[in-house]
Amino acid sequence: MALALRIYIRHKDVHSDSKDDALSPHYFIAFYVSMAGMWLLYSLPGIFSNNLQVITFSQIVGNAFIYVTAIIVMQIIFISINKQYLGIISSITISILGLAYIFGERLYASLYTPDIAPPYIYWHPNSPSWLPLMTGITAILGTLIFIITFFVYGLQSRSNTAVYSKAFHLSAGMTFLLSASIFYFIFANSG
Repeated sequence: MALALRIYIRHKDVHSDSKDDALSPHYFIAFYVSMAGMWLLYSLPGIFSNNLQVITFSQIVGNAFIYVTAIIVMQIIFISINKQYLGIISSITISILGLAYIFGERLYASLYTPDIAPPYIYWHPNSPSWLPLMTGITAILGTLIFIITFFVYGLQSRSNTAVYSKAFHLSAGMTFLLSASIFYFIFANSG
């Protein structure tokens, strides 16, 4: 959330009168806010409630935020490379997958089960394995496309040091987020 606020303040100071910025920082702000929302929904319910229905609901909504984040990432990618029509197509596809996820969770409604490994508690779904698998594949594909796109964009922009630096920072930052997510997944499921 702090990164989203920082981006907003910097953009407001620099571009206070510009309205025609195709890839405005609003996409990055939306990305950081959706990531923060996802992690808050994953972590806070167990602290504030022991009700399995509340925890299951927050985990499902947290997973739905993955699809929202993937849509935002696709928009950032395809606006950056000036292929907005691909961004629209990929966003519609991800939206359909997100709706399928929500429908599947509703169809196979069951409470998450706690896996207690002191001092941590992990919540595992009791839904069919294709639901979390579909969510994971969507997240990994979106992240890898982002990393590769900005890495290649950085290589192609070596003569422009500002673009080169920003592209590599975006690629490295997303690589860090992907690595953290993979480690979390490994440790959360190794219980």
